[in-house]
Amino acid sequence: MAKKIPASLEDRQAFICERTAFLLSDPDSKESIRKRIMKLSALQPTTGCREWRGRRDEWGYGKITILSQRASRHQKVMKVHVVAFVLFHGGWPIPKGQCVLHRCNNSQCCQVSHLYLGTQQENIQQASRDGRLLTGDKWEAAHLASIPRGENHPYHKRPELLAVAVQRLRGTKRYHGEEHSNSTITTTQALEIIRLKKDGLGVTEIGRLVGVSKTHAWAIANGKSWKHLHEDVS
Repeated sequence: MAKKIPASLEDRQAFICERTAFLLSDPDSKESIRKRIMKLSALQPTTGCREWRGRRDEWGYGKITILSQRASRHQKVMKVHVVAFVLFHGGWPIPKGQCVLHRCNNSQCCQVSHLYLGTQQENIQQASRDGRLLTGDKWEAAHLASIPRGENHPYHKRPELLAVAVQRLRGTKRYHGEEHSNSTITTTQALEIIRLKKDGLGVTEIGRLVGVSKTHAWAIANGKSWKHLHEDVS
C-alpha cells in the first residue's frame, strides 16, 4: 500500500525527497523506470542519440513522473536525461552546483553515454557557443511553439480525454494555502502578512519581518494569493 504523504509542508518535502531517493536506488523501481524510458524513446542510428518521445518542456527536455500521489495531488516530475544519468551512475541527489549536461547538444537525448556532470555556467557557455541560448523574443517564440494547439492538441485527436478530464476536475478537492503542494509558507505567516499590511507597513518591511520576498508579501497582502484568508481577517 502506498505510503501517505504527511500533512505539514516540511514533512511533505522531506517525504518527497526520501521517496524519490528510494525510487532512484531500489533495484526493482530502477528497472521499472528504465523500461518506461526505453519504451518512450527511440535510438537514432545516425547520431547515436536516444530521443525521448514523451512529453517535453518548452526547452525540449523530456519529462517523466517518478512519484505520483494522485490522492494528495502531488507529483514528482523530473527531466528524463537526469533520471537516466542517475539510474546508470547513481548519486541522487545531484551534487549542489552541478547539473547533467549533453555532449550531443540534443535536449531530447537520454543516451547515458552522451551525458555528463558539469556546472550551470558550463551549460550556458556551451549553449551560447552553439547558438542555442534563447533570450527575449527567441525564448518567447520557442515557448509558444512548444504548446500544442488546434489539430495537434491531445483533446482534438482524442475528444474522449476531454470528458474524462472535466469529470475528474469536478470531483477533485481543491487545495488552498498550506495544504497546496506548492506552498512555501504557513497559514500563520500568511495571516501575519495580511495583518501587518492592514497596520500600514510596506511590503518590503513585511517581507523582512516574515521572511519572504517583497513580491510574495505583496501578492498575499493584496489578495493575489491566499485569497481565502482575506475574508477571515477583519
